[in-house]
Amino acid sequence: MSWLPDKTQSLETNQDTYSNDDRKCHYPCLRFSQSHNGVTAFLEGAKESIPIMVAIIVVLIAFIAILAFFNTVMTWLGDRAGIEGLTLQVIMKYILSF
Repeated sequence: MSWLPDKTQSLETNQDTYSNDDRKCHYPCLRFSQSHNGVTAFLEGAKESIPIMVAIIVVLIAFIAILAFFNTVMTWLGDRAGIEGLTLQVIMKYILSF
């Protein structure tokens, strides 16, 4: 079973259909499940959501690391310019206070 359905052209209706094993579907986002009850469907969905959850966590960690880097650079530049406590929070406070 592949992650993405195979796109084929339907000759009868001249519409795009998506095949998933032996069944046909006109919607590419729908996949037919091989689950036979609710518990296995839940576990299959949880298993498929793990890569998405990991990707979201990685993006959040990278975003927080970039913000911390810019905050450190702004503090270092502020110390060199003689401005004590120059951070992104202080700059955002002045920008958003107007």
